[in-house]
Amino acid sequence: YPRVASHACSAIFNIAQSLKQQNGASNEEDTNMLSAPMLPLMQALLAASDRDDAIESNLRVSSVSAAAELIGASARDVQHIFRDLLPVIVRRIDTGLKLQVVSNEDQENKEQLLGLLSGLMT
Repeated sequence: YPRVASHACSAIFNIAQSLKQQNGASNEEDTNMLSAPMLPLMQALLAASDRDDAIESNLRVSSVSAAAELIGASARDVQHIFRDLLPVIVRRIDTGLKLQVVSNEDQENKEQLLGLLSGLMT
């Protein structure tokens, strides 16, 4: 269900945001409580953003926003994960650029996807 998944993404976003605020929004820690689950969380969030029903219940926005917040709250020991995920994100942007646009809704979805992925890369 996209609505349940969207709420789960929002919970992850809030946890990461809380940790980031607690630590002064810096990535200066060697490790933190998100280090161990970082890779499976990032994989699950990217998979959620790629679901066929990701446009429902704001799931795509919630999942990519949560992934970006996790990156912002990450410690040094997981930075390699983001280097490894960068090519995946670039491939998704390339795929998004090639999406066929038939309607205004298709165009809006394509632009949203590309914007979110570009923001995640940043």
